[in-house]
Amino acid sequence: MTPATRRDAPAAPPFAWLRDGLVALLVAELVVVVFFPALRAGFVAWDDDTYFLGNPYYRGLGGAQLAWMFTAMSGHYMPLTWLTHGLDYVLWGMRPTGYHAVNVLLHALAAAAAYVVALRVLAAAVGPEPRVALRFAAAVAALLFAVHPLRVESVAWITERRDVLCGVFFLLAIVCYLRAVEDGGPPRARWYWTAVALAALALLSKAMAVTLPLVLLLLDVYPLRRIGPWRWTRREVWLEKLPFVGLSVAASVVAVLAQRSVDTLSDLHTLGVFERLGLAAYALVFYAAKTLVPTGLAPLYEAPYDYATLTPWFAASAVVVVALAAVLIRVRRRWPGVATAAAAFVVMLLPVLGLVHFGMHIVADRNTYFAGLAPAMLAGGLVLRLLRGAPSPGAARATGAAALVVVGVLAILTWRQSTVWHDSRTLWEHTLRVSPSSIAHAKVGVLLEDEGRTEESIVHFREAVRLHPDSAYAHNNWGIALGNVWRFDEAIAHFEAALRLRPTYAEAQRNLALTRQRIANPLGYLDAQRARRESLARGRP
Repeated sequence: MTPATRRDAPAAPPFAWLRDGLVALLVAELVVVVFFPALRAGFVAWDDDTYFLGNPYYRGLGGAQLAWMFTAMSGHYMPLTWLTHGLDYVLWGMRPTGYHAVNVLLHALAAAAAYVVALRVLAAAVGPEPRVALRFAAAVAALLFAVHPLRVESVAWITERRDVLCGVFFLLAIVCYLRAVEDGGPPRARWYWTAVALAALALLSKAMAVTLPLVLLLLDVYPLRRIGPWRWTRREVWLEKLPFVGLSVAASVVAVLAQRSVDTLSDLHTLGVFERLGLAAYALVFYAAKTLVPTGLAPLYEAPYDYATLTPWFAASAVVVVALAAVLIRVRRRWPGVATAAAAFVVMLLPVLGLVHFGMHIVADRNTYFAGLAPAMLAGGLVLRLLRGAPSPGAARATGAAALVVVGVLAILTWRQSTVWHDSRTLWEHTLRVSPSSIAHAKVGVLLEDEGRTEESIVHFREAVRLHPDSAYAHNNWGIALGNVWRFDEAIAHFEAALRLRPTYAEAQRNLALTRQRIANPLGYLDAQRARRESLARGRP
């Protein structure tokens, strides 16, 4: 794969690598500061309780734990992410601060890698000189990506370690690919195969990296210009993507199997073809709008009980998407950077647009972790062009100041959004204020029930079932609350409803059996519960 002759890449100025490294370090440090509130957060009742508090299998790096990490299919196949959590447990046990610190540091590393990507992409698009303006624009691009409020969910939520870890390898793979092809000829073997290896590591962290081959092709079109008009038939450019494509296809198959293992995939009877296309259009508009105006963010945007209620939104979104696509196609030659960034934004969202739908949400902030790179790079390119075209030093300084103001505003919003993830109470009460949903009501109900505020919890469970009558989770927890106030007949009705909706729901089965035991022998049940509490107090199960 190494050519016989090769054009040398332009030589970098002396010590340019050192200055670039210092800027990358500064970017990473700023990211750590902005996400400082996450370091004071705990585990939250949103998958953290299932993945960590109730999961002994990841705790350590022994043979049994490693075997589980590389075979577990709990909705995602992510052995490398589990490996880092096993190391978390070795280092900090069950203290959440350490888990959060690793998330923040990984995101800071991703931000530094984003700076290097921006440096090379902007240099290829606009030119490498003057270097100071290039560094500033690349740093702005990296920070617009890294301190955007849409990143908070991926960084401040321990469960989403998979996003930031995958993001690090994804970005480093792009860096190595850009190094491999920087002179326009066939790729340098060392950098090329390092990029392939990093792509594999990204996919072992989370399957979202399956879009990498398409992202690399888009970079080949612009700004690298390795393919394009009259050059689409450059066989080597297409063939060199085959290892990346092979890895992505394998990871996609495993990802579908992982989702099927927890029964979260929607079939065509639940969500038809037109609904999926409408959902994809809606998601694109949602993510673009929240990128521009990142307010009203919530941990959960729940899928409606009846998708027909969203038909007008789907139709309007489809019109917007088609109109924007037509405009971008028309201006693709005049503004190739805009068209490429838009295409990359869509490509990196493809796995989560709803065409293959899974989960209880219609959109999610974390889904933009990779896609957020595209508008950030575009904004960095705009800053660079404005700096180079400034009619005076004062105009250049004004451009730089405006860019820093935007970064500062985003950083403040991100700091505030990070506090939402402090604990389960702040998380779900915020969700109820911003995006009320059945799950949010049920989660708040559980928190109230744990505090002994049963009557208040019942109000939330009732609302949860009203919003989603088919929520087995809400029915089960409503039944628990009713049982705690000795309304056994109503409790049994809700446990039975939960089991009709989900026949294998082990917790509902257990609660139904316990409630019938309480009815048959209330004194015996109370004695058994008292004995269990005393046993737990003595340190025995």
